[in-house]
Amino acid sequence: MEKKKVAIIGVTGSVGQEFVQSLNDHPWFEVTQIAASERSAGKNYLDAIRNEGGIIMWDVGGEIPEYIKSMTVKKVDELDTSKLDLVFSAVESKAAIDIETKMAAELPVVSTSSAYRYEDDVPILIPGINDEQTELIETQKKNRNWKGFVAPLPNCTTTGLAITLKPLLEKYGAKKVMMTSMQAISGGGKSGVSAMGITDNILPYIPKEEGKVRLETRKILGKLVDGKIQDADIRISCTCTRVPVIDGHTESVFVETTEEIDPAKAKETYNQSNKDIS
Repeated sequence: MEKKKVAIIGVTGSVGQEFVQSLNDHPWFEVTQIAASERSAGKNYLDAIRNEGGIIMWDVGGEIPEYIKSMTVKKVDELDTSKLDLVFSAVESKAAIDIETKMAAELPVVSTSSAYRYEDDVPILIPGINDEQTELIETQKKNRNWKGFVAPLPNCTTTGLAITLKPLLEKYGAKKVMMTSMQAISGGGKSGVSAMGITDNILPYIPKEEGKVRLETRKILGKLVDGKIQDADIRISCTCTRVPVIDGHTESVFVETTEEIDPAKAKETYNQSNKDIS
């Protein structure tokens, strides 16, 4: 199978680097173009992620993939969309509104930003969890007269919660959810949390995070009815904190189900769900 040619926008940031790593030797995708800010444009990738002291700032695990090292970073408007099949966008939400709108006019865009997450004609997709909502993409294309579309990924905290709730919701129903997250500093990006601010400390509040989790979880677990997503009828209360862990979030979740459940039934439900998704 011929691989789809893709671009990564925001390639020098922490999330962009995750895309670089994830797409290395991918069976479906080949990264052929990369873009970032004007500060990085025109440089090869290694120089673009080198700080003023000459240190290469590679923030994700493993070695930097060989394919990306000598690739030239472009400005977004220098990307040749005629030679692309798909775009992966890892830019901040304010910049994403303009960038992703322009890209989606021509190409499918998979985004990590929140710029389009809460639009009525935009699904927030998690493979294996809400696949039926992909039907909304055709509505989005018609509404906006786009050849492509925007498919935003959820907030990282939402992802774990939605995946966990889905099997219980389908079999036993869910009325109330209480979630406390203990989120790693990687979730704040390169400029998110200072070393002095997080050392031997817990930050008890992450601005806007709790609202995102509530909105996105209900939308992801909702049903597509007559071309619109009806949010899941679940009361969600969450507290999102930042903890001194480098990478990987933890969530403590309490769920009140509609039907009676016990630990053995829950375990059986999750085991079956894992088989279905895989």
